[in-house]
Amino acid sequence: MHVYTKTESKLWTVGFYDPTGRFHTDSDHDDKELAAGRVNFLNGGQGTVNTKLLAACKCAEADLWGLVSDYMDIDIETSDEPQAKTIRELKAVIKAAERR
Repeated sequence: MHVYTKTESKLWTVGFYDPTGRFHTDSDHDDKELAAGRVNFLNGGQGTVNTKLLAACKCAEADLWGLVSDYMDIDIETSDEPQAKTIRELKAVIKAAERR
């Protein structure tokens, strides 16, 4: 079973204890909620949505959309242009995060 523990003033470490009592680190987080979400996921749950990351992705999507629409005459949904593909990939990540 995975657990999280406060290892420094602003650091939460996720990991597990083996039968000898030795702790094995999986990841470190600067936010207790993110550590708890990682533990939930590792223990078979759905995890939690990283709201900060989701907000950053939405901002990046808007920025990319603005660049593409300002400088290129392409159809975002069907174009093979790298910028269009990046926007489609970002949209997919955002939709997946929102479903959680």
